[in-house]
Amino acid sequence: MNSALEARPAKAYSHPMDELIFDVTIDEDGRYVAIARDNGIATDGATWTELKSQVQDLIACYYQGSAKPARVRLLLVDELAVA
Repeated sequence: MNSALEARPAKAYSHPMDELIFDVTIDEDGRYVAIARDNGIATDGATWTELKSQVQDLIACYYQGSAKPARVRLLLVDELAVA
């Protein structure tokens, strides 16, 4: 078997994931879009309140049967155009 194609074990993390951080942007339709930094899971909502609810639902589904992060942060990314 070619060594470049051999199966490799998943990367093991030396620390437990106690915090999940979502970067939140506002799309062209005005919806809040949240994307997790570490694993790329994502969701959206029409309002900030709806987004928070959607994130909670996403975490409940994604981490079903495994340990959930102790803390979740939603960080609004606001970009400024510089001319």
